[in-house]
Amino acid sequence: IEDNSKLRRGIPVAHSIFGVPTTINTANYVYFLALDKCRSLDNAQAMQVFCSELLNLHRGQGHDIAWRDSLSCPTFEQYYEMISDKTGGLFRLAVGLMQAFATTNTTTNFSPLVNNLAIYFQIRDDFINLADEEYMKSKSFCEDLTEGKFSFPIIHCIRQQAKQPNGGDTRLLNILKQRTEDVDVK
Repeated sequence: IEDNSKLRRGIPVAHSIFGVPTTINTANYVYFLALDKCRSLDNAQAMQVFCSELLNLHRGQGHDIAWRDSLSCPTFEQYYEMISDKTGGLFRLAVGLMQAFATTNTTTNFSPLVNNLAIYFQIRDDFINLADEEYMKSKSFCEDLTEGKFSFPIIHCIRQQAKQPNGGDTRLLNILKQRTEDVDVK
């Protein structure tokens, strides 16, 4: 819903089948089911990890949405922070919940490793979105451009162009602004 995609991993998105209200309500319901399950485990550390990482995830998604909607190209540092919150939050959630119930390695800080994995995963996904034919078949051609999303390759291109005399070529920003589905424009 937030990125207006029609497909996710090659499958039609829920809101295109069930409608936006039902999809939002169901997604919220599932969040609370997960929260209730976590609460029933009677582990304060698990609850802390669950709440903290879901807050991080939504903060990261909020940055992604804000940049898209304001057509503001983030710095690489801002982008890495967003990845750490959004993608890293999901990874840290899994690791943190396992650690909450572990009997060994309970104090090992896996965050740096998990954050690096998140950066790798997200940048790889960003690149695949623009370059992989199979991905294009399962989602669509350069979906990040259609969404107006500032992915890593797009940020790199815009930042490099901005260093050029007179601000460089602004066509990519104009394509992002259009949020076009036209393959020829992309």
